[in-house]
Amino acid sequence: NFKLENHLKEVIDNLELIKNNKIVVWNKNPFKHLIINKLSNYKINNVKNIQLSASKIKVFNTCPLKYKYQYIDSISSFHKSKQMQMGLLIHKVLENFHKNNKITLDELKKLLNSYWDRSFYSCDQENDQNKEDAITMLENYWNYISKKQLDVGYYEYEFSFNIGNIELIGKCDRINIDNDNNVTIIDYKTSKRSDSKNILKKDIQLNIYALFLYKQGIQINSFTKIKGMPKKII
Repeated sequence: NFKLENHLKEVIDNLELIKNNKIVVWNKNPFKHLIINKLSNYKINNVKNIQLSASKIKVFNTCPLKYKYQYIDSISSFHKSKQMQMGLLIHKVLENFHKNNKITLDELKKLLNSYWDRSFYSCDQENDQNKEDAITMLENYWNYISKKQLDVGYYEYEFSFNIGNIELIGKCDRINIDNDNNVTIIDYKTSKRSDSKNILKKDIQLNIYALFLYKQGIQINSFTKIKGMPKKII
């Protein structure tokens, strides 16, 4: 069994080399393919699942080191800006407005007043200006929806789906479904900047929304699941 022993010794030596990322020579070893297949399966089965969102991907694309500090090392100096705080507030107001079947502009403004936090702002002038901006946003939104027929839909719809070992998660601000089961995904924006169609086509968040509907779909009742590309993302 001298020859067999040499082959087995070579396997053990090569495993140590592989462990240390060094070059391996098999010398027609009969165990070569068995070992390579076993190692390939081990690597595939032991890959840690990664959970990503549009915001995480944007952080990584901007600065991989910031991603490492914030999401891997959990070292973060992240603070919500006033603009981000405003966005969260408007989202909360609109979610409550639609979930509770409210329909008037006055109801929309009352919701804003109930959620508004004066202590977040350092002075009366800043508070008044931001509240005026928030009212203007809600008036623009109400003027838009009051001229349109609102379809049955979902609000703050959370989703997750897998691509390989990656789990993509997110939340759609609003999903409209018309009588023909066409889906429109709506993403609320509180920024004063208006992006062009070309920029929106490259937006990571909007593309993940489309991918979610295409791969996972929405179960709207016991018998019907809508799956495919959305009619619109706006």
